[in-house]
Amino acid sequence: MKHNMNICLSSNEKFAELCTIAMLSVAMHTQPSIDLRFYVIDNDILPETKKKMQESLRPYSVTLTFLNGIDVEKLIGSKIDTGAWTLSTLQRLFICGLFPETVDRVLYLDCDILVRNSLEELYNVPLDGYYGAGVSDCTSNIVRHNIGLTDDADYINGGVLLINLEEWRNNTVEKQFVRFFKEHLGHLQYFDQDIINGVLSGKVKMLHPKYNVMTAMYNYSWNEIKFYHDCTVYHTEEQYEEAVQTPVIVHFSTDALSVRPWYENGGHPFRNEWMEVRGSTVWAKESLWKNNEALMKKLKRNIFCLLPKDIALRIARVLHRKHSLKFKE
Repeated sequence: MKHNMNICLSSNEKFAELCTIAMLSVAMHTQPSIDLRFYVIDNDILPETKKKMQESLRPYSVTLTFLNGIDVEKLIGSKIDTGAWTLSTLQRLFICGLFPETVDRVLYLDCDILVRNSLEELYNVPLDGYYGAGVSDCTSNIVRHNIGLTDDADYINGGVLLINLEEWRNNTVEKQFVRFFKEHLGHLQYFDQDIINGVLSGKVKMLHPKYNVMTAMYNYSWNEIKFYHDCTVYHTEEQYEEAVQTPVIVHFSTDALSVRPWYENGGHPFRNEWMEVRGSTVWAKESLWKNNEALMKKLKRNIFCLLPKDIALRIARVLHRKHSLKFKE
């Protein structure tokens, strides 16, 4: 009998290519004995693009189901000013209603990831009593305080989230998300990620960082990243080094020092591996994305790279702290 593995992602037309590459990297490292089921929350993906996604996954024994996009504003009960974020980022908060009650867990993945090994061990992590499992993000106490957490509270990154749907249903977690969002509107520096941490604090099992190795981990040492973000609750240095050397999931998260791999001028230690997977998709011969980032952003990156690293980190720490204080309660 095959064991199920339910993987959920959310994508619009723009990120459909990245979504496909993420799914394909999962499929490439999944044994045929596993019934791999992909679910993509559909935010206006064009019909012809859906065909390209399905065609790219055809060599593997997987199923791909497109789920109707969630009307987040209707669930919240008001119009939402998302700022630099998008409404689609909030959709992971409301996925319970997209799955039948026979599905008790799902692994949510951001589209900007690359899987390098089997996810079977991650998917089967025991979740008894936990609302889910995730990987610690390097975050300051200011961010914690902004959402009502204590200095010693864990804070996870939302890019890889193993969700215990049964616990979410039994504890009406979605209603808690809505209430938390309304109570903390204006104080959410990391938007949906802050909501997840604010509501699920103390109820999420912490995973080894190899399951969500973020870009910053390749740009800074363990001591440097903790200093930069003024972070006191984080992985051990040993775990950090293990994750950097042998990542299971590489997360191409935004970082001031790097350009993500799908851009023409992209750079990352695992860019070549990402490009190899891309080469197995229908997008293989299409051009990479043009990087239209603002001139000021490019200038800041160049200046940061030219400065002695200890000085650059001190400046970055001050700027990061100043930005976080804008969201103070």
